[in-house]
Amino acid sequence: MEQWLALARDILLVLVALSSFIALLLAIRLFFEVRALLKLVHTEITPILGSLKRTASTVEGTTRFIGQRALGPLVTFVGILVTLRRVLQVLSGGGRR
Repeated sequence: MEQWLALARDILLVLVALSSFIALLLAIRLFFEVRALLKLVHTEITPILGSLKRTASTVEGTTRFIGQRALGPLVTFVGILVTLRRVLQVLSGGGRR
């Protein structure tokens, strides 16, 4: 009976050691895969971020241009029209609201 128990113990010890060794090998492989993935992400993300920065700068410039060249004069023109309308209302006797 003791021989079977000792044999079972020895077999379990070998299986635990083998599974620990396999787990260690898998952890090492995982480390290298994550390292390779991080390198890939770094090499891919850096150009994308540069492109995104250039695009944001272009959008900012376009917005500034539209605001200065198109909307600014339009707002001024509408302001003049509203002022003229109000002046005409006052002159025509409908100045009270």
